[in-house]
Amino acid sequence: MNKILAFIIFGVILSTSHAHALYVVDGSIGDWGIELNTNAALIKEYLNTHVPSGENADKVTEDNADKNSYYAYVEPGYSGIGNQYDAEAMYFDNDHSYAYFAIVSGLSSQETVFPSGDIFLSTIANPFTSLSYEYAIDVFTGNLYTVGGKEDVYYSQHSIANAWRLTRNDDGTVASENTLLGHIDLVYSPLVNTHSVIEGRVPLAWINADDDVWMHWTMKCGNDYLNLQGSVNTPEPATGALLISGLFGLVGYGVRKRK
Repeated sequence: MNKILAFIIFGVILSTSHAHALYVVDGSIGDWGIELNTNAALIKEYLNTHVPSGENADKVTEDNADKNSYYAYVEPGYSGIGNQYDAEAMYFDNDHSYAYFAIVSGLSSQETVFPSGDIFLSTIANPFTSLSYEYAIDVFTGNLYTVGGKEDVYYSQHSIANAWRLTRNDDGTVASENTLLGHIDLVYSPLVNTHSVIEGRVPLAWINADDDVWMHWTMKCGNDYLNLQGSVNTPEPATGALLISGLFGLVGYGVRKRK
């Protein structure tokens, strides 16, 4: 009997070790419940009404421009032609192991004049006024750093959008005052119906996240920005874990009965 139970437990452990991720990091946010590859996504405010379907997903939306906009005010600056500099939505969710995030904007990964900034993170306290972020993710390399120095946006009148990115060397590499922690799963998608997506996941243990995670993102000009306070939820135990627990209890009961 014990041999049979042990065999079953081993099989359950093996199967649960290959459990699916909460979200697939591929630059498509269909698994968040949002479709960008539809004509409706071309219209301003689409992302304000089409939001993540997960019950624990946190979000902030500011879809204030579309392809027909011409220098629409998106605060503190303007969208440019279309929704180029419109920071439109940010999402956050987690499972037992990872924090997942997605950022939607009109900013192409190929933009060179006013390119994307890094994603800044804090897990200690609200940093949106003090700008005291502990971590930052380079969206072009997927590298996660502790913050030693950061750069402001190009236009000083857009200082509310700070910070833009980690300090860089003359060759564009991240300066040594910022400490590399590791490489995360991250994709910066091509434009789809004028929207691009920065999607990724970071191990919760890497950023000491057990309560709240504050996220910030902008572009070099600081024309628009996104701030989000995400809650780290404690997911319910997986079915496999509950089954394993029950099987161990049966094994213990069988041993006590034999004795």
